[in-house]
Amino acid sequence: MNNLFIAGAVAAPLIAGATFGGYNYYQEQQEEASRARVISVAAVTTMEKVAVPRQECWQEKIVTAEKKETGKESWKVGSTALGALIGGAIGNQIGSGRGKDAATVAGAVVGGKVGHDVYKEDHKPKTVEKVTYEQRCKTVNDYRTEEKPAGYDVTYEYQGKTYTTHMDDAPQGDYLPVETEVKLKVDAAS
Repeated sequence: MNNLFIAGAVAAPLIAGATFGGYNYYQEQQEEASRARVISVAAVTTMEKVAVPRQECWQEKIVTAEKKETGKESWKVGSTALGALIGGAIGNQIGSGRGKDAATVAGAVVGGKVGHDVYKEDHKPKTVEKVTYEQRCKTVNDYRTEEKPAGYDVTYEYQGKTYTTHMDDAPQGDYLPVETEVKLKVDAAS
């Protein structure tokens, strides 16, 4: 029994080592089966139209109308008074007796009105245009074409065959993880 015990004691580590070594080999095979070797990576780009805003400014002409009095207020009074004097003098020449006073007053009233109207006609307010300039701006877009990244075309080798896939990001390193999950198709009739 001693020999059997010694044989077991010697064999146990060998069997364990072989089992552990076999497990490690199995793990390495599983890892190898779940990875693909990257052969090449090509960046993919697209051309996009991009708006570039800018300010466009100009000087805009602003025209305003302004009424401006011509002449002075004192001249208006003077024209009315002068017209009344001339009209009164003419009325005084026309009338005689008691009618002379009425003709003088009527001539002064009519002459004053005529003097006032002549002044107003000669000194009508004039419309004067005032021109100023104001800066105006607006935003306009210029367009240019830019190259934008659109991912990567990756060629890889898996189990002796070559494949190509499109990825958003470049692969990190020389290997890609590969899904090795087997999906069974179940027949609904069975």
